[in-house]
Amino acid sequence: MIGPEFQTEANTTWFTELVARAHNTSGGKHSVEVGVYQLLLNARSASALNQAAPSNAFELANHYYDAMDPALSLPDHNGGKAACTGGPSCASLCAGTSFYQTMKATMLSFWRTTKLSAVDQDGSRYVPCSNASHAHHHGLNDSMRVQFDEIKTLFHAYLDIPSSFPADAGVPKVAFVTSASSNFLEAGQAKVPGGYNEQVWSLPRWHWIDLQRVLIIAGVNTFVNTQRYYPVPLSMPYHNVQYNPDDPIHWKSCYGYLTNATLTPLEEHVQELNWMLSQTFGTGVMPQLRSRYLYDGPQSKAVLQRWIAWFRRYSGIVSQDFVTLSLTTSCVNETQPTMKCSLDPATGIDAIIHHGSPGIRADFAERAMVMVWNPAEIRFNGTLAAPLYYSGLTHAAGVRAVRVSYEGATPVEVPLRHDNSVELSIALEPRTFTWIVVLSIDEQATSTRIAVE
Repeated sequence: MIGPEFQTEANTTWFTELVARAHNTSGGKHSVEVGVYQLLLNARSASALNQAAPSNAFELANHYYDAMDPALSLPDHNGGKAACTGGPSCASLCAGTSFYQTMKATMLSFWRTTKLSAVDQDGSRYVPCSNASHAHHHGLNDSMRVQFDEIKTLFHAYLDIPSSFPADAGVPKVAFVTSASSNFLEAGQAKVPGGYNEQVWSLPRWHWIDLQRVLIIAGVNTFVNTQRYYPVPLSMPYHNVQYNPDDPIHWKSCYGYLTNATLTPLEEHVQELNWMLSQTFGTGVMPQLRSRYLYDGPQSKAVLQRWIAWFRRYSGIVSQDFVTLSLTTSCVNETQPTMKCSLDPATGIDAIIHHGSPGIRADFAERAMVMVWNPAEIRFNGTLAAPLYYSGLTHAAGVRAVRVSYEGATPVEVPLRHDNSVELSIALEPRTFTWIVVLSIDEQATSTRIAVE
């Protein structure tokens, strides 16, 4: 994380050289995208003593550049005097201020100078502001419209960065995602939050792994593949605290990488790494990886390589929408996540199905992909009905049978049941998972078996 609006010449020079090396790796044969994290409005402040403000914030002239609470007529972070005293929903810089205009100009100058090709934009959600003294809005009534226009203009400017250079400058197109706190998909933003409690990612590793799966497959309604659900603590927790089982109310502070939430050392937590990747690639919902490295030994490297190969082979089908077939893991109490997950071994498994109708996507052979997890501590033996209506495999379409492949094995013919589903046999040891591909009789799978154990 850096504050590009406060960059020194030394920092800009360092980033420029780093980006140039990344864009010209292996003698120019490959290019690595490089970007930085930028906290924009929500959860940052021009006056609060938080992660985005200088230490003398209350002495600065921009003290009142925060959004003003309409009810109290006070900035959100008025020295703790306002009703909102902390958290991402209260501290917010107003985009209708001269401070924001200056910050935006220096941010874009930094990106243009360093030729960064990725923007991890956080906090682009804006809140109502009743401060009529701000330079670019007249008060509460037009504050939301002005801030919306400012955010849209900023993202358009990111996309226009390559055109501000000569054609032979080699400046790449900017690909970016919003990290959090965004409430609209606009102007090229790729992701919005899927909803979670940040403390989840400081829970013991198996707790957040199970909760991660529930957050994804329990909340499938709209925009599932455009939502960002979790930041994986590979080598660092989300916050510098860790869950204390001896005192669940008061968590322990921590610093560094060896906490009960992180997967580091990865060589000692290969099973947990494998499960996290199965839920990431298997659902098609990508995480943020909080880490300095992706593997730290031969076993963790092999697991990562197998999943990358798996995703390259099946990216067409797993990038399609899915529906939940079975969810037996419970990690919520009414509407809020709990600090522990309960498993129901009597009911069985967690499972989803991706659908790939040939009428929508004919560029890959797989018509469905079923992912199944057994998170319980006992073996599961049973069957699972996989509905194929939304895969275009129906009796009405003249389909009487399909071909089913378990984990990339040779497909076998299975009859289509009267309700346009197929019955799948599932046998899973404790804490294991599997995947099953469904193809039409006429389509041929071209892959060889890829073992992800």
